[in-house]
Amino acid sequence: MALELPLEPAIEAIRSRGARRVALQLPEGLKRRSRELAAALEESTGVEVRISAEPCFGACDVPKYLFRDVDLILHFGHLPMPSVNPAGKVLFINAVDRTSPLPALEALLPKLPKAIGLLASAQHVELLGEAEEYLRRKGHEVHIGAGDRRLAVEGQVIGCDFSAASGVAKRVDAFVVLGEGRFHALGVAAATHKPVWVVHPPTGEVYEVGTELEALLRQRHGAIARAKDAQRWGILEGSKMGQARPGLAQELKRRLEAAGRSGTVLLLDYFNPEQLRAFDFEAYVSTACPRIAIDDYLRYPKPILTPPELEILLGDRAWERYEFDQILAPDRPSDAPKP
Repeated sequence: MALELPLEPAIEAIRSRGARRVALQLPEGLKRRSRELAAALEESTGVEVRISAEPCFGACDVPKYLFRDVDLILHFGHLPMPSVNPAGKVLFINAVDRTSPLPALEALLPKLPKAIGLLASAQHVELLGEAEEYLRRKGHEVHIGAGDRRLAVEGQVIGCDFSAASGVAKRVDAFVVLGEGRFHALGVAAATHKPVWVVHPPTGEVYEVGTELEALLRQRHGAIARAKDAQRWGILEGSKMGQARPGLAQELKRRLEAAGRSGTVLLLDYFNPEQLRAFDFEAYVSTACPRIAIDDYLRYPKPILTPPELEILLGDRAWERYEFDQILAPDRPSDAPKP
């Protein structure tokens, strides 16, 4: 089943705000549908539409330049981040997959323990209620965590925030994540030290991420070892709306200098190897999206660590306390509505 991209909220917002010029922003997997969306909006409202061709990596990533030139930004494909206020000029319209998770859950039942934590990516949060009811009927104890205020609804998981899992981890024996990407499930496993199963409703695919987590941890241990003797460090600070952590960048700089190394803060919006090629740093630590260091590590000739990994390298954290980097809201738990 194709992801649903409802136009009604966009049309209503355009008309109610009297918008004359709007921008469309979509993640890479949905950009192929941007032309049809733009045509439909122009025909139904007479509005002037511009399509952002920049890469889009999540609700945290609304380019600042869009705020200057348009009356309304229509961000398709993600739920909003309540703790990040984009000046009231952005309407987030989620892309929803309504394929029932029950056939895949039925196949998974023999492997599940009694107490289950239930999570979902943005595209599948509307299935949490159906999945919870089914698992309870089958005799399972189900917990859906609230998380913090970067999450729009209870039970949501994103690549930099596993607080909905951490909040219920002591009450469950395993987690089930409704979604496709492995990164979310790996982050939950690293944050909670519990078995994590992924259920992808559109394909019925079911898998456990334990083996992948072991492989990933070996890779991250190798990255830390490669950077062990580095003296000149670049500290990567992201400028994206929901990724900027200037205070953390300065704290890491102080820690490096206290350890007899140098640290220089580099401000970037879009990260790629070409932007860093001209510098003479021996290693980097990223305070931006955690996936930069982990998903893209093979693309960069110099090692890039996350802040927790730098703590391990400097001796401030034991390897046994390894965890994924998270960008969390300062006020948790949240008052996020149920899906």
